[in-house]
Amino acid sequence: MERQLDLVAELGCRPSSLRLSVRIDEHEWTRARAALQAISINPEDDWILLHPGASAPSRRYPAERWRLAAALLQTHLRLPLVFAGGSDDLERVHDITRGDVAEHDRGEPMPRWPSLAGQLDFGALAALIGMARVLVACNSAPAHLAAATRTPVVDLYALTNPQHTPWRVRHRLLYQSVPCHDCYQSVCPLGHHRCLSSVEPQEILQAVRELLSERQAVTGG
Repeated sequence: MERQLDLVAELGCRPSSLRLSVRIDEHEWTRARAALQAISINPEDDWILLHPGASAPSRRYPAERWRLAAALLQTHLRLPLVFAGGSDDLERVHDITRGDVAEHDRGEPMPRWPSLAGQLDFGALAALIGMARVLVACNSAPAHLAAATRTPVVDLYALTNPQHTPWRVRHRLLYQSVPCHDCYQSVCPLGHHRCLSSVEPQEILQAVRELLSERQAVTGG
């Protein structure tokens, strides 16, 4: 962002705001609210959004760790959790949200957390992120939509590229420092993904707690 701003500044251009922004039409807000209500979530209540998708495999947090993190958030924060993602994230989100004990009559695991994966287009997803109290996401488009909608974000930040951190929004970056950082690779060239897979689910819980506490300090509630 700074590089691009410096570039246009050389032409004498100055933006009216240094923040990211996104235009969300009223019908997209309405669709997002309706989607939440359909899974028994009040859009006005406190709830946490989790988006596990990322286009590059090297930027995806392991599904089993997402599952553990969601269980910790549910147990310790007692706030509703909602999963989201694109149509290409459906299988991944299903793998994360499926239950371990409760069963359907057909013997399939019951989902432990509601999912809106594959149900919303870009604008409605932006609205959904804008209504969440905190977003937990990988280093992907939703993290930048959070910056544009002023939604605090916990960014599971694979160290493949150092220049795409959330811009001018309250956030926490979670990663494990590794010698092979800044590889710029879509697939981990060493196969271990330690910069991201070594992040503990407990760290996600702590980061969300901190962002929620900061919000309460600012709003007084």
